[in-house]
Amino acid sequence: MVKLYLRSKILLCITFFVFISGVSFSQQRIITGKVTAADDGGEIPGTSIRIKNTSIITLSDSQGRYSISASPGSVLVFSFLGFNTLEYVVKDNNVINAVLVTSVNSLNEVVVTGLTSQKKSDVTAAISSISGRDILKSPVTNVTNALMGRVPGLIATQLSGRPGKNQSELYIRGRVSSDSKALIVVDGIERESFGDIDPNEIETITVLKDAASTALYGIKGANGVFVITTKNGIPGVAKISFTSNVGIQSYKQLPGILPSYESAMLHNEGQINIGVPAANRTFTDQDLQIFKDGTGDPLLYPNVNWYKALTRPNWFQTQNNVNISGGSKVAKYFASVGHTFEDGIFKNFATRSNFKTTPDYNRYNFRSNVFHFNTNNYDRCKSSRKIREKICCEWYFYWWRLQAILS
Repeated sequence: MVKLYLRSKILLCITFFVFISGVSFSQQRIITGKVTAADDGGEIPGTSIRIKNTSIITLSDSQGRYSISASPGSVLVFSFLGFNTLEYVVKDNNVINAVLVTSVNSLNEVVVTGLTSQKKSDVTAAISSISGRDILKSPVTNVTNALMGRVPGLIATQLSGRPGKNQSELYIRGRVSSDSKALIVVDGIERESFGDIDPNEIETITVLKDAASTALYGIKGANGVFVITTKNGIPGVAKISFTSNVGIQSYKQLPGILPSYESAMLHNEGQINIGVPAANRTFTDQDLQIFKDGTGDPLLYPNVNWYKALTRPNWFQTQNNVNISGGSKVAKYFASVGHTFEDGIFKNFATRSNFKTTPDYNRYNFRSNVFHFNTNNYDRCKSSRKIREKICCEWYFYWWRLQAILS
Protein backbone atom coordinates (compact mmCIF):
# COMPACT_ATOMS: atom_id res chain seq x y z
CA MET A 1 0.00 0.00 0.00
CA VAL A 2 2.81 2.39 0.89
CA LYS A 3 4.61 1.69 -2.40
CA LEU A 4 1.39 2.20 -4.38
CA TYR A 5 0.77 5.48 -2.55
CA LEU A 6 4.29 6.77 -3.29
CA ARG A 7 4.00 5.82 -6.98
CA SER A 8 0.73 7.76 -7.22
CA LYS A 9 2.33 10.84 -5.66
CA ILE A 10 5.32 10.73 -8.00
CA LEU A 11 3.08 10.30 -11.05
CA LEU A 12 0.90 13.18 -9.94
CA CYS A 13 3.95 15.51 -9.46
CA ILE A 14 5.34 14.60 -12.89
CA THR A 15 1.97 15.29 -14.51
CA PHE A 16 1.74 18.65 -12.71
CA PHE A 17 5.21 19.81 -13.82
CA VAL A 18 4.55 18.74 -17.41
CA PHE A 19 1.31 20.72 -17.38
CA ILE A 20 3.01 23.83 -15.95
CA SER A 21 5.81 23.62 -18.52
CA GLY A 22 3.25 23.27 -21.31
CA VAL A 23 1.38 26.37 -20.09
CA SER A 24 4.62 28.34 -19.80
CA PHE A 25 5.73 27.23 -23.25
CA SER A 26 2.35 28.06 -24.74
CA GLN A 27 2.74 31.70 -23.58
CA GLN A 28 5.73 32.19 -25.91
CA ARG A 29 4.59 33.19 -29.41
CA ILE A 30 6.38 33.96 -32.62
CA ILE A 31 5.94 37.66 -33.38
CA THR A 32 6.45 38.69 -36.99
CA GLY A 33 6.18 42.00 -38.78
CA LYS A 34 7.77 44.59 -40.98
CA VAL A 35 9.76 47.75 -40.20
CA THR A 36 9.20 50.77 -42.46
CA ALA A 37 10.04 54.50 -42.47
CA ALA A 38 7.33 57.03 -41.72
CA ASP A 39 8.43 59.57 -44.33
CA ASP A 40 8.47 57.42 -47.48
CA GLY A 41 7.18 54.00 -46.35
CA GLY A 42 10.36 52.25 -47.42
CA GLU A 43 11.68 49.13 -45.70
CA ILE A 44 14.45 49.54 -43.12
CA PRO A 45 16.79 46.52 -43.24
CA GLY A 46 19.11 45.90 -40.31
CA THR A 47 16.72 47.32 -37.69
CA SER A 48 17.45 46.07 -34.18
CA ILE A 49 14.44 44.42 -32.46
CA ARG A 50 15.10 43.64 -28.82
CA ILE A 51 12.96 42.45 -25.93
CA LYS A 52 13.35 45.08 -23.25
CA ASN A 53 15.41 44.16 -20.15
CA THR A 54 16.58 40.91 -21.80
CA SER A 55 19.41 39.79 -24.08
CA ILE A 56 17.03 38.49 -26.78
CA ILE A 57 17.60 40.43 -30.00
CA THR A 58 17.13 40.04 -33.73
CA LEU A 59 17.57 42.10 -36.91
CA SER A 60 15.23 42.80 -39.80
CA ASP A 61 16.14 41.31 -43.18
CA SER A 62 16.63 43.04 -46.53
CA GLN A 63 12.85 43.37 -46.89
CA GLY A 64 12.49 44.92 -43.44
CA ARG A 65 10.79 41.77 -42.07
CA TYR A 66 11.61 40.18 -38.73
CA SER A 67 10.63 37.30 -36.48
CA ILE A 68 11.13 37.02 -32.72
CA SER A 69 9.79 34.86 -29.89
CA ALA A 70 8.04 36.84 -27.14
CA SER A 71 5.34 36.46 -24.52
CA PRO A 72 2.34 38.75 -23.90
CA GLY A 73 3.31 41.77 -21.83
CA SER A 74 6.85 41.89 -23.21
CA VAL A 75 8.10 45.16 -24.70
CA LEU A 76 9.70 45.13 -28.14
CA VAL A 77 12.25 47.91 -28.72
CA PHE A 78 12.84 48.92 -32.36
CA SER A 79 15.98 51.02 -32.99
CA PHE A 80 17.96 52.11 -36.03
CA LEU A 81 20.54 54.84 -36.60
CA GLY A 82 18.93 58.13 -37.63
CA PHE A 83 15.43 57.17 -36.35
CA ASN A 84 13.66 57.61 -33.04
CA THR A 85 13.49 54.49 -30.87
CA LEU A 86 10.04 52.84 -30.81
CA GLU A 87 8.66 50.61 -28.04
CA TYR A 88 5.66 48.31 -28.54
CA VAL A 89 3.91 46.15 -25.91
CA VAL A 90 3.09 42.61 -27.07
CA LYS A 91 -0.60 41.82 -26.64
CA ASP A 92 -2.75 39.12 -28.27
CA ASN A 93 -1.71 39.83 -31.85
CA ASN A 94 1.07 37.90 -33.55
CA VAL A 95 1.88 40.53 -36.19
CA ILE A 96 3.46 43.88 -35.23
CA ASN A 97 4.42 46.30 -37.97
CA ALA A 98 6.69 49.11 -36.78
CA VAL A 99 6.87 52.56 -38.38
CA LEU A 100 9.99 54.53 -37.40
CA VAL A 101 10.11 58.31 -37.48
CA THR A 102 13.24 60.14 -38.61
CA SER A 103 15.21 61.73 -35.79
CA VAL A 104 14.79 65.48 -36.24
CA ASN A 105 17.66 66.42 -33.94
CA SER A 106 20.33 64.56 -35.89
CA LEU A 107 19.26 64.88 -39.53
CA ASN A 108 17.53 68.25 -39.73
CA GLU A 109 20.31 70.13 -37.97
CA VAL A 110 21.47 72.97 -40.18
CA VAL A 111 25.18 73.05 -41.08
CA VAL A 112 26.68 76.30 -42.36
CA THR A 113 29.18 75.60 -45.15
CA GLY A 114 30.21 79.13 -46.11
CA LEU A 115 27.75 81.33 -47.93
CA THR A 116 25.11 78.58 -47.86
CA SER A 117 23.62 76.17 -45.33
CA GLN A 118 22.50 72.55 -45.62
CA LYS A 119 20.72 69.95 -43.57
CA LYS A 120 23.08 67.64 -41.79
CA SER A 121 21.50 64.67 -43.58
CA ASP A 122 22.43 66.20 -46.98
CA VAL A 123 26.08 66.87 -46.17
CA THR A 124 28.52 64.47 -47.85
CA ALA A 125 31.77 66.38 -47.27
CA ALA A 126 34.03 66.19 -44.21
CA ILE A 127 32.34 68.76 -41.97
CA SER A 128 32.02 68.96 -38.19
CA SER A 129 29.66 71.35 -36.44
CA ILE A 130 29.52 72.47 -32.80
CA SER A 131 26.58 74.34 -31.31
CA GLY A 132 26.84 77.31 -29.00
CA ARG A 133 25.32 75.26 -26.18
CA ASP A 134 28.20 72.79 -26.31
CA ILE A 135 30.73 75.63 -26.27
CA LEU A 136 29.15 77.13 -23.14
CA LYS A 137 29.68 73.83 -21.32
CA SER A 138 33.42 74.55 -21.23
CA PRO A 139 34.22 77.27 -18.66
CA VAL A 140 37.07 78.87 -20.61
CA THR A 141 37.83 82.51 -21.36
CA ASN A 142 39.08 81.74 -24.88
CA VAL A 143 36.75 79.97 -27.31
CA THR A 144 39.58 78.10 -29.03
CA ASN A 145 40.18 76.08 -25.86
CA ALA A 146 36.54 74.90 -25.91
CA LEU A 147 37.14 72.96 -29.14
CA MET A 148 39.60 70.53 -27.56
CA GLY A 149 38.30 66.99 -27.87
CA ARG A 150 35.08 68.06 -29.60
CA VAL A 151 36.11 68.02 -33.28
CA PRO A 152 37.47 64.87 -34.98
CA GLY A 153 40.79 65.49 -36.70
CA LEU A 154 41.42 68.81 -34.95
CA ILE A 155 44.79 69.35 -33.23
CA ALA A 156 44.70 71.98 -30.47
CA THR A 157 47.87 73.06 -28.67
CA GLN A 158 47.81 75.57 -25.82
CA LEU A 159 51.28 77.10 -25.57
CA SER A 160 50.75 79.49 -22.66
CA GLY A 161 48.62 79.88 -19.57
CA ARG A 162 49.05 83.64 -19.26
CA PRO A 163 45.71 85.45 -18.97
CA GLY A 164 44.72 86.88 -22.35
CA LYS A 165 47.46 84.89 -24.14
CA ASN A 166 46.20 81.39 -23.46
CA GLN A 167 44.58 80.69 -26.84
CA SER A 168 45.16 77.39 -28.58
CA GLU A 169 46.81 76.93 -31.96
CA LEU A 170 44.34 74.97 -34.09
CA TYR A 171 45.34 72.73 -36.99
CA ILE A 172 42.90 70.70 -39.05
CA ARG A 173 44.15 67.21 -39.94
CA GLY A 174 47.73 67.81 -38.92
CA ARG A 175 50.49 70.32 -39.57
CA VAL A 176 52.49 69.90 -42.77
CA SER A 177 54.32 73.25 -42.93
CA SER A 178 55.37 76.19 -40.78
CA ASP A 179 52.20 78.05 -41.80
CA SER A 180 49.36 75.53 -41.55
CA LYS A 181 46.80 77.73 -39.84
CA ALA A 182 43.24 77.35 -41.04
CA LEU A 183 41.16 80.15 -42.53
CA ILE A 184 38.78 81.82 -40.06
CA VAL A 185 35.50 83.33 -41.27
CA VAL A 186 33.15 85.05 -38.83
CA ASP A 187 29.73 85.90 -40.30
CA GLY A 188 31.21 85.94 -43.77
CA ILE A 189 34.18 88.15 -42.84
CA GLU A 190 37.74 86.84 -42.69
CA ARG A 191 39.47 87.31 -39.35
CA GLU A 192 42.83 86.49 -37.80
CA SER A 193 41.32 84.76 -34.76
CA PHE A 194 38.03 84.08 -33.05
CA GLY A 195 39.12 83.33 -29.49
CA ASP A 196 38.09 86.79 -28.23
CA ILE A 197 34.42 86.32 -29.18
CA ASP A 198 32.06 85.95 -26.23
CA PRO A 199 30.80 82.32 -26.17
CA ASN A 200 27.27 83.61 -25.48
CA GLU A 201 27.27 85.26 -28.92
CA ILE A 202 28.08 82.12 -30.93
CA GLU A 203 25.35 80.13 -32.67
CA THR A 204 27.53 77.48 -34.34
CA ILE A 205 31.14 76.74 -35.26
CA THR A 206 31.54 74.68 -38.43
CA VAL A 207 34.87 73.08 -39.33
CA LEU A 208 35.43 72.42 -43.05
CA LYS A 209 38.12 69.78 -43.57
CA ASP A 210 38.31 68.40 -47.10
CA ALA A 211 38.54 69.82 -50.62
CA ALA A 212 34.82 69.40 -51.31
CA SER A 213 33.78 71.58 -48.37
CA THR A 214 36.53 74.22 -48.74
CA ALA A 215 36.32 74.62 -52.54
CA LEU A 216 34.41 77.89 -52.14
CA TYR A 217 37.44 79.50 -50.46
CA GLY A 218 40.03 78.46 -53.03
CA ILE A 219 43.69 78.39 -52.03
CA LYS A 220 42.95 80.17 -48.75
CA GLY A 221 41.02 77.13 -47.57
CA ALA A 222 43.87 74.69 -48.23
CA ASN A 223 44.44 74.18 -44.49
CA GLY A 224 40.74 73.98 -43.63
CA VAL A 225 38.20 76.61 -42.65
CA PHE A 226 36.51 77.62 -39.41
CA VAL A 227 33.09 79.15 -40.12
CA ILE A 228 31.69 80.96 -37.07
CA THR A 229 28.06 82.07 -37.11
CA THR A 230 26.85 84.43 -34.38
CA LYS A 231 23.35 84.52 -32.98
CA ASN A 232 20.43 86.35 -34.54
CA GLY A 233 17.12 87.44 -33.14
CA ILE A 234 13.93 85.38 -33.32
CA PRO A 235 10.67 87.11 -34.30
CA GLY A 236 8.53 87.50 -31.22
CA VAL A 237 8.52 89.33 -27.93
CA ALA A 238 11.80 90.68 -26.62
CA LYS A 239 13.76 88.13 -24.60
CA ILE A 240 16.43 89.21 -22.15
CA SER A 241 19.00 86.70 -20.93
CA PHE A 242 21.66 87.15 -18.25
CA THR A 243 24.47 84.68 -17.68
CA SER A 244 27.11 84.84 -14.98
CA ASN A 245 29.68 82.32 -13.82
CA VAL A 246 32.58 82.39 -11.41
CA GLY A 247 35.42 79.88 -11.53
CA ILE A 248 38.44 79.07 -9.39
CA GLN A 249 41.59 77.98 -11.19
CA SER A 250 44.52 76.09 -9.73
CA TYR A 251 47.60 74.28 -10.97
CA LYS A 252 47.32 70.54 -11.04
CA GLN A 253 50.82 69.74 -9.81
CA LEU A 254 54.05 71.55 -8.95
CA PRO A 255 57.54 70.04 -9.23
CA GLY A 256 59.15 68.93 -6.00
CA ILE A 257 61.74 71.42 -4.69
CA LEU A 258 64.70 70.35 -2.54
CA PRO A 259 65.57 72.40 0.58
CA SER A 260 68.78 74.41 0.45
CA TYR A 261 70.80 71.87 2.48
CA GLU A 262 70.03 68.90 0.17
CA SER A 263 70.56 71.08 -2.91
CA ALA A 264 73.97 72.33 -1.72
CA MET A 265 75.04 68.85 -0.63
CA LEU A 266 74.16 67.32 -4.03
CA HIS A 267 75.94 70.19 -5.79
CA ASN A 268 79.12 69.43 -3.84
CA GLU A 269 78.69 65.73 -4.49
CA GLY A 270 78.63 66.40 -8.23
CA GLN A 271 81.86 68.41 -7.96
CA ILE A 272 83.49 65.57 -5.99
CA ASN A 273 82.50 63.10 -8.74
CA ILE A 274 84.29 65.13 -11.39
CA GLY A 275 87.43 65.60 -9.21
CA VAL A 276 87.09 69.21 -8.01
CA PRO A 277 89.46 69.81 -5.06
CA ALA A 278 87.92 70.67 -1.66
CA ALA A 279 89.35 74.21 -1.76
CA ASN A 280 87.60 74.94 -5.06
CA ARG A 281 84.17 73.56 -4.21
CA THR A 282 81.21 75.93 -4.11
CA PHE A 283 80.17 75.08 -0.54
CA THR A 284 82.48 74.24 2.34
CA ASP A 285 81.62 71.80 5.09
CA GLN A 286 80.87 74.79 7.34
CA ASP A 287 78.42 76.17 4.74
CA LEU A 288 76.64 72.85 4.56
CA GLN A 289 76.28 72.76 8.35
CA ILE A 290 74.83 76.28 8.41
CA PHE A 291 72.35 75.30 5.68
CA LYS A 292 71.41 72.24 7.70
CA ASP A 293 70.93 74.14 10.98
CA GLY A 294 69.19 77.11 9.34
CA THR A 295 71.09 79.58 11.56
CA GLY A 296 72.78 81.64 8.85
CA ASP A 297 71.91 85.01 7.35
CA PRO A 298 68.88 84.44 5.04
CA LEU A 299 70.49 86.71 2.43
CA LEU A 300 73.68 84.60 2.36
CA TYR A 301 72.13 81.22 3.17
CA PRO A 302 68.62 81.35 1.71
CA ASN A 303 66.14 78.52 1.94
CA VAL A 304 63.22 79.63 -0.24
CA ASN A 305 60.68 77.63 -2.23
CA TRP A 306 60.16 80.14 -5.02
CA TYR A 307 57.05 78.44 -6.37
CA LYS A 308 55.24 78.97 -3.08
CA ALA A 309 56.78 82.38 -2.53
CA LEU A 310 55.70 83.85 -5.90
CA THR A 311 52.52 81.97 -6.82
CA ARG A 312 49.20 81.46 -5.12
CA PRO A 313 47.34 78.14 -4.92
CA ASN A 314 44.18 79.39 -6.71
CA TRP A 315 42.86 82.44 -8.55
CA PHE A 316 39.53 83.57 -9.96
CA GLN A 317 37.93 84.05 -13.35
CA THR A 318 34.48 85.54 -14.05
CA GLN A 319 32.24 85.85 -17.08
CA ASN A 320 29.10 87.98 -17.30
CA ASN A 321 26.84 88.48 -20.28
CA VAL A 322 23.47 90.11 -20.90
CA ASN A 323 21.73 89.94 -24.27
CA ILE A 324 18.37 90.86 -25.73
CA SER A 325 16.75 89.38 -28.82
CA GLY A 326 13.41 89.61 -30.57
CA GLY A 327 11.78 90.82 -33.72
CA SER A 328 8.67 91.19 -35.84
CA LYS A 329 7.64 90.74 -39.47
CA VAL A 330 9.70 93.78 -40.38
CA ALA A 331 12.99 93.13 -38.58
CA LYS A 332 14.71 90.97 -36.01
CA TYR A 333 17.57 91.90 -33.70
CA PHE A 334 20.14 90.54 -31.28
CA ALA A 335 22.33 92.66 -29.00
CA SER A 336 24.87 91.38 -26.49
CA VAL A 337 27.19 92.94 -23.91
CA GLY A 338 29.73 90.86 -22.03
CA HIS A 339 32.66 91.19 -19.64
CA THR A 340 35.37 88.61 -18.98
CA PHE A 341 37.98 88.76 -16.23
CA GLU A 342 40.80 86.30 -15.59
CA ASP A 343 43.25 86.72 -12.76
CA GLY A 344 46.87 85.55 -12.80
CA ILE A 345 48.85 82.93 -10.93
CA PHE A 346 51.40 85.30 -9.38
CA LYS A 347 50.95 87.05 -6.05
CA ASN A 348 50.52 90.80 -5.99
CA PHE A 349 53.50 92.47 -4.27
CA ALA A 350 53.70 96.10 -3.26
CA THR A 351 56.13 98.14 -5.36
CA ARG A 352 57.32 101.74 -5.19
CA SER A 353 55.95 102.56 -8.63
CA ASN A 354 52.63 100.81 -7.89
CA PHE A 355 53.37 98.30 -10.64
CA LYS A 356 50.99 95.36 -10.55
CA THR A 357 52.96 92.14 -10.37
CA THR A 358 49.95 89.94 -11.19
CA PRO A 359 49.15 89.77 -14.91
CA ASP A 360 45.39 89.67 -15.44
CA TYR A 361 43.00 89.97 -18.36
CA ASN A 362 39.89 92.12 -18.85
CA ARG A 363 37.76 91.91 -21.99
CA TYR A 364 34.59 93.75 -22.97
CA ASN A 365 32.45 92.45 -25.84
CA PHE A 366 29.61 94.17 -27.64
CA ARG A 367 27.72 92.81 -30.62
CA SER A 368 24.57 93.91 -32.41
CA ASN A 369 22.98 91.96 -35.28
CA VAL A 370 19.97 93.51 -37.02
CA PHE A 371 18.10 91.99 -39.98
CA HIS A 372 15.52 94.00 -41.89
CA PHE A 373 12.97 92.36 -44.21
CA ASN A 374 11.95 94.46 -47.22
CA THR A 375 8.47 93.35 -48.38
CA ASN A 376 7.87 96.09 -50.94
CA ASN A 377 8.73 93.69 -53.76
CA TYR A 378 6.03 91.34 -52.53
CA ASP A 379 3.28 93.89 -53.21
CA ARG A 380 4.63 94.61 -56.69
CA CYS A 381 4.82 90.94 -57.57
CA LYS A 382 1.32 90.33 -56.30
CA SER A 383 -0.16 92.65 -58.94
CA SER A 384 1.70 90.96 -61.80
CA ARG A 385 0.25 87.73 -63.21
CA LYS A 386 3.38 86.89 -65.16
CA ILE A 387 5.42 86.09 -62.06
CA ARG A 388 4.82 82.89 -60.21
CA GLU A 389 3.67 82.80 -56.64
CA LYS A 390 7.00 81.35 -55.57
CA ILE A 391 8.82 84.46 -56.71
CA CYS A 392 6.12 86.69 -55.25
CA CYS A 393 6.66 85.21 -51.82
CA GLU A 394 10.42 85.68 -51.97
CA TRP A 395 11.70 88.10 -49.39
CA TYR A 396 14.70 90.26 -49.99
CA PHE A 397 17.01 90.51 -47.08
CA TYR A 398 19.04 93.51 -46.19
CA TRP A 399 21.56 92.96 -43.48
CA TRP A 400 23.24 95.49 -41.25
CA ARG A 401 25.74 94.33 -38.71
CA LEU A 402 27.49 96.33 -36.05
CA GLN A 403 30.36 94.58 -34.38
CA ALA A 404 32.81 96.00 -31.92
CA ILE A 405 35.09 94.22 -29.51
CA LEU A 406 36.78 96.30 -26.86
CA SER A 407 39.67 94.76 -25.07
